[in-house]
Amino acid sequence: MNKDSKGFTLIELLTAITILGIITILASVGISRVQTNNRVRQYNTYEQALINAAKLYVDSHKADMFISGNSYEITYSYLTNQNLIKDITVKNVTCNLPNTKVTVTKVGNQYRYAVNLYCVYKDNPTKVVYSTNS
Repeated sequence: MNKDSKGFTLIELLTAITILGIITILASVGISRVQTNNRVRQYNTYEQALINAAKLYVDSHKADMFISGNSYEITYSYLTNQNLIKDITVKNVTCNLPNTKVTVTKVGNQYRYAVNLYCVYKDNPTKVVYSTNS
């Protein structure tokens, strides 16, 4: 082969392609991790919104809530019917299910809130997207 020819050798091209492939794989793993963290953060924020809605409900109804005990469950559907919360805004996902609720426990003059958030795909309600007890 002529020593004066300009261009890349096959080895140089393969090395460059391999390096670019490795960089692409590393970047895609990082992007996937960021997307997963953002989804979890979105559901955690929604849990806090449920607690805030339950706090509004308790502020208005606490005199009637704890007559027969110190624990009270507020269902998700009741919070939506009272216009205290709207369904999550994740595409094709709903949390408007009987399993989603906020349990309020009265301890002295303090209230403790525990959220059970259960979300599924609207077109496949058997596939759970997010579920937690806090």
